[in-house]
Amino acid sequence: MNRVSFYAAPHRLSITTAHILIVMLVCSSCQPTDFVLMAKGTTDWKSESGKDFNGTGSSYNCCTFSQSGPDPGIKLSLVNDWIQRTNKGPPIFTASSSCAIGVNNQTLLFGGGDTWIFNASTNIWTNMNPPRKPVFRFLPCMAPIYDDDKVVLFGGDNYPVYLNDTWIYDLSDNEWTLQELPDSPPARAVASMAFIYNGDSLVLFGGEYNATLFRDTWIYNITSNRWRQVFPMNSPSARELAAAATVPNTNKIMVCV
Repeated sequence: MNRVSFYAAPHRLSITTAHILIVMLVCSSCQPTDFVLMAKGTTDWKSESGKDFNGTGSSYNCCTFSQSGPDPGIKLSLVNDWIQRTNKGPPIFTASSSCAIGVNNQTLLFGGGDTWIFNASTNIWTNMNPPRKPVFRFLPCMAPIYDDDKVVLFGGDNYPVYLNDTWIYDLSDNEWTLQELPDSPPARAVASMAFIYNGDSLVLFGGEYNATLFRDTWIYNITSNRWRQVFPMNSPSARELAAAATVPNTNKIMVCV
């Protein structure tokens, strides 16, 4: 039985313990045709029927994928209980973004122009107050760098201007760095992004610009510090606010709804 962790998911809420539940409820409405994967080597997308996850009935945290039965799809499974880790945290931010950091059991929240870190080991939120940071924006996409304490942020909506800048946050140095790049994806918000397991690349898909939805696929290489667009033979339909996840021990990412 394999498991998938949702490392990055653009959403319209500030981070709380309900976030994982929100992602799962989105997944619970998926049908198999909405469950799509991208493999690193082939730069191609395809809908999945479960064969890449040891057949049917595979478990993704608390989501269960089933190919058989009268109502196939991804469904929310029963969990024993929710535990409120702390009642002290960041202010309520509108349209913030968050993602897990690749090491040290921590989560980054960027919202309201502020940078917050939640340490799951100590149950403490910390306002990092870095000396430099991205401008305020709604709904950028973020994803961690594999096996590192860095996070990549792209784009967002700094109303009325959409952005296409790329920033990297280094937790060790508490520093945001704007990347000077020769090419970037077009400006957008609410895109989906996840890292490739055991690799140095992130995959970005979709998003929205002035009510126009994207279905393009871009790969950001950490080592070369470059974006490049790839042109799969098949792609998911244009969409926004989709959950993106890294599939552990493979070279694939998953996008759902």
